[in-house]
Amino acid sequence: MGMRAVILPCAQLFVFGAVISGVTFRHEVMVDLYAVVKQSIRVGEPKYSIKNIEHLYKDKRAGEVATAMDSVVYYERWLELKDGDDWQTSKILADIRAYNKEDCDSTRLLAEWLRALQREHGLVWTPRQRAEPTQAQSDAVGFWAMWQ
Repeated sequence: MGMRAVILPCAQLFVFGAVISGVTFRHEVMVDLYAVVKQSIRVGEPKYSIKNIEHLYKDKRAGEVATAMDSVVYYERWLELKDGDDWQTSKILADIRAYNKEDCDSTRLLAEWLRALQREHGLVWTPRQRAEPTQAQSDAVGFWAMWQ
């Protein structure tokens, strides 16, 4: 599932989210690393998810929470046990936080690894040609700029 498919439905729940996501994708502030990996390299894995390709650019995960589903199960366990009020006092919440941090770190490492491959092979990024923004798009950008 691509980044747009995940972000846009969530963003549309909030007026500002829809504007932000529109500006984000239109101005290429965010990059869909899944699409980049899938369209640029062969990984020899059944799936192109970040968990399947992490071994190419980082060491194996070490935490107790290893998957997104694990984090859901752990959170349900925390709701039942309430072993603390926050991640600093709850081992369960600390484990979930560590998993989420590792996911963020892994995403950063993936981007760095892809950039290193790009440099190593002399590939240059060229922005795609885009049509001029419509009046509605320009208005949305202006609307968002007012709130900066």
